[in-house]
Amino acid sequence: MTYNQSSEQAQLYSVVLPDGAPIKLNGPLAADESVGDFDFSPDDSYVAFTIYSGEYENAILYRADPLSGDRQLLVDPAAGGVSDFLFTPDSARLVYSVYEDDYSLREIWVVAATGGAPAKVNGPLVAGGGVDRYNISPDGQRVVYTADQEIDQVDELYAATIPDEPAAEIAVYLPVAIR
Repeated sequence: MTYNQSSEQAQLYSVVLPDGAPIKLNGPLAADESVGDFDFSPDDSYVAFTIYSGEYENAILYRADPLSGDRQLLVDPAAGGVSDFLFTPDSARLVYSVYEDDYSLREIWVVAATGGAPAKVNGPLVAGGGVDRYNISPDGQRVVYTADQEIDQVDELYAATIPDEPAAEIAVYLPVAIR
């Protein structure tokens, strides 16, 4: 990653060591855009990253081939932006959170690493509720998360299954903590 202090813009590059030439992964950026979070997939086949505008607003999730620089838009939320993301251990899917405009409402989604329709992971939220933290199980089949999902201002621990096909609706989300 490079950071231009005068423009306050970060850009993402890949280099095959020891003698490779830098490959720009993020493509052209507008003056107010910058690369945010980034990470390699567990199998090293691609890099996922966010591009945001302004003061980390409306972040969009991309993936790029680190050898060719070919990039693909994965998620551009209709409202808010991508806050963070995690790979499933098999590199097949990305689990990510999306925040609304005021950062108070955050929900968890999953999308295939090759793109496609995303699916919401968390259950319905009570008015004022939102997801706080989340993580993926070692087998990549479940997400555990804390949220004030049923009672506002009362965070509980939940588990949800990740569908094999991200466009499928999540059917199981269960509280796993005792009130």
